[in-house]
Amino acid sequence: MATRILFFAFSVLFFLGTQNAAAQVAGITFKGTPSIVVEAARGANSAIVNYDNPAAQSSCPGGKTVVSLTKGPVSGTAFQIGTTELTFVASDTCGNEATFKMRVTVKSAESAIKARGPERASGSTKKLDVQLFPNPASSFIRADLSPWDGQALNINLLNTSGAAVHSASVTGSVDPIAFDLIGLPEGVYVMQIAAADNSVSSRQFLVQR
Repeated sequence: MATRILFFAFSVLFFLGTQNAAAQVAGITFKGTPSIVVEAARGANSAIVNYDNPAAQSSCPGGKTVVSLTKGPVSGTAFQIGTTELTFVASDTCGNEATFKMRVTVKSAESAIKARGPERASGSTKKLDVQLFPNPASSFIRADLSPWDGQALNINLLNTSGAAVHSASVTGSVDPIAFDLIGLPEGVYVMQIAAADNSVSSRQFLVQR
């Protein structure tokens, strides 16, 4: 399936601190996301989850640190509905070893809809859900805009203060659209999608490198 790529030039006048978890054990410092929550497609019992492995640094002089996934599915594969725990082990040339845990929760579409509350009354605008992947992201993030296929959309990327760091006008398509995140500081952002019928949908994502 083809992917269209939009490249953005970001003007960011401040620095957002990373929202990642950091832990130091036995001279090894981890930097990664401790939990990820995704929503499965309607009627599906699993979802494809993309994630970044945690990074690790060692205080071992001149040492090399290697991070390995020892428990759980690899990124880009199917995760069953529910919570799956991933275990990563880092080791260095000085003999230090440390463990990092990550929890991936896949929610069913039905439970997610229930959590969002009942649909608005008939005749009002229906709020659609946007899927972003991978999340966390590093250099780019893709948006599934198929619910708005053929519709004119205004897309804003918002920082944690609610200020737009970039805005763009696109047309919804069955093909995911990729947004370039190069130059954007690490942290939490929100992609907000406004359609011509005045409906507004949003999804939070994390920039992590």
